[in-house]
Amino acid sequence: MQQITTAILLLIISGGTWFTSRYFYDEINDGKFYFVLVTSLLLFISCSLFPKGFLSLRQGLDSQWFGIGVSLIGLALSLHGILQYAIIIPSHTIFPITGAFENPAGYTAVQCSCLQFSLYLSLHNKVSWPIRILAIISSLLIIMSIVLSGSRCGFLAALVALAVILALETKMIQYLKKHRIILFVIALVFIAGVFLLYKMKPASADGRLLVWQVCCNMIAERPITGFGTNGFHANYMDYQAAYMVTHPDSPYRMLADNITHPFNEYILLTVRFGIIGLAMALAVLVFLIKSLWKQDGPFRSVGIAMIGASVVMCMFSYPYHYAVIWFMTLILVIGAIPIRYLTIGKGVRYVISCILFVSLLGTGCMLYQNLKWAEMSRRCIAGQTERMLPHYEKMMPWMDWNPLFLYNYAAELNYVERYKESLALTKVCMKVYNDYDVQLLLADNLEHCGQSKQAITAYRHASDMIPSRFIPLESMMDLYQQTGDTINARLLANEILEKPVKIPSPQVKEIRRKAKEAVKG
Repeated sequence: MQQITTAILLLIISGGTWFTSRYFYDEINDGKFYFVLVTSLLLFISCSLFPKGFLSLRQGLDSQWFGIGVSLIGLALSLHGILQYAIIIPSHTIFPITGAFENPAGYTAVQCSCLQFSLYLSLHNKVSWPIRILAIISSLLIIMSIVLSGSRCGFLAALVALAVILALETKMIQYLKKHRIILFVIALVFIAGVFLLYKMKPASADGRLLVWQVCCNMIAERPITGFGTNGFHANYMDYQAAYMVTHPDSPYRMLADNITHPFNEYILLTVRFGIIGLAMALAVLVFLIKSLWKQDGPFRSVGIAMIGASVVMCMFSYPYHYAVIWFMTLILVIGAIPIRYLTIGKGVRYVISCILFVSLLGTGCMLYQNLKWAEMSRRCIAGQTERMLPHYEKMMPWMDWNPLFLYNYAAELNYVERYKESLALTKVCMKVYNDYDVQLLLADNLEHCGQSKQAITAYRHASDMIPSRFIPLESMMDLYQQTGDTINARLLANEILEKPVKIPSPQVKEIRRKAKEAVKG
């Protein structure tokens, strides 16, 4: 039973790391999400059916083979990334290394979760030399791939994981106590390194500062309970627009963009659930550290190192955007629970299995609807939008919780010129998801419904959200010209000509040419 659970755990981590499928709407992430969710539910249902099922799961986690398996996953992912860097294997995006993810954030999050297992096997006395050599190679390649990915956050998290493992598995702390000058030098090097990492991509770091400032404004308005589960996606861009209006000379204006995550899990948690939610999460974190500290097994070092790396990743990235990181965290929680609590009575096991089974059925329905939606979306792209809209309408009761589905449906209605229906659905979408693109869709619908003033307000709001964009200003200028308001059209044309160009493109050149003609009259 122990060997079986170990193999299943490694299979889930592997699938959450590499599984992709064109049959999903989001080809890269959706497949991983459903693979991890379905297999995890099946595993826990199986464990709940046996008196010692969860105990066997814990024993599988504590086994050396689990650590070896995770190290091999990290090694394989490292080779994948290095081959991408060498342009032997294609990357999904413009980033040199992404693994099977859409950007380096997911790649480095998984690598940092695997690193502590490799480091532990490299340094632990009871590990045989062949395994230790393999673990050393894995550790070096994981660190190398993180460095090559260019992820500063991943590099810092890897350093924290290394420091924790060294502190708990070697006599490093005693040595540093005797040679405090070395500790002082390490601190100076670390501070200098953080400064250099900032200088590597100052625009990226400054962009995060803008996002955090806007999020602080949101938190200040609802500090206790937050904005709810969809509160960030529904409100952040409105607050960013308000910030840009009240700070017209802000140095961050050209850095503003569509934001789907604040690049800080603690801030996101506070925006959504307020100080109460953040306090609960920190309480769980403290419990995990205390529980792991009392243990004697491998999860003491590995678990605390994983927490340290995760704490750093959560400060500057979004590791919990990825299902495999949620699963690794669940593994960490199971590893922290005292063994005496893992043998569960028959009645409790049956309740757990019933809850998990219902969750599995719900997941199956979600999976079916997602696959169906992806197929519908592909057919719309192929020019079959009119044929697909009745299917969208039938799917609406099942998918109205999904903001991307609402936006996609509204956009397809707009494409076939059913503007009133699209407008109504766009307003529904805005309650749970609102950004620059949603505002442009809203404005276009309003314009075609004859509500010119409201359309101009929406275009202006989109422009305030991302001041560097030219399309909202062009649309307002065109709308003023269509309504015969040449004065405001010229004002918009001058605004276009005075706006600095962030990224030159043929589209921007054409917009500026139209603006020059509007100024000449």
